[in-house]
Amino acid sequence: MVAMLLALLLVGAGAAAVVILNPFGKGKGGETPAGPPTVQYGSEPAGVEIFDHGLFVGETPVLHEIETKRPDHELQIVTGSRTLNVTVPAFEGPSWIYVAVPPEPAAALGWAVIKTDPPGADVKLGGKPVGKTPLVYLGVAEDELDLEVATEEVSARSKAKLGAAGVTVDVALE
Repeated sequence: MVAMLLALLLVGAGAAAVVILNPFGKGKGGETPAGPPTVQYGSEPAGVEIFDHGLFVGETPVLHEIETKRPDHELQIVTGSRTLNVTVPAFEGPSWIYVAVPPEPAAALGWAVIKTDPPGADVKLGGKPVGKTPLVYLGVAEDELDLEVATEEVSARSKAKLGAAGVTVDVALE
């Protein structure tokens, strides 16, 4: 009887430690990345060819598993006879890159990084889903974005202006 009571106390203490320490779940900054980082590429229009550091990734939409850890993505975005070149930051866990191909060939390309804490919030632009945070959004430089960012629990709106050198938009989800 005493042995059974001791066993129950040990199991209860172990369960309490798991709940308090939370070694398998979310910590500060969101979920722990599992496995190699991935990038989900999307675009408007679809079917844009993506190259990263000179290697062909695929045609959008495409999920790319990152094999070599680098601090950035050196992207070549090929659509028709146009090639757009841009370098954007890379992230530790899963991330998204969305390209709104500028309609005018001479238009300068700009970008913004949309981040939340924790990561993984859904991002919509003009009501259209474009990815999850952290998200790099590429489009015409100086365009103004009206962002909707949401998790299952909360949502927020934010505005950003795309910059040729990139801008970072931290959206507070409270």
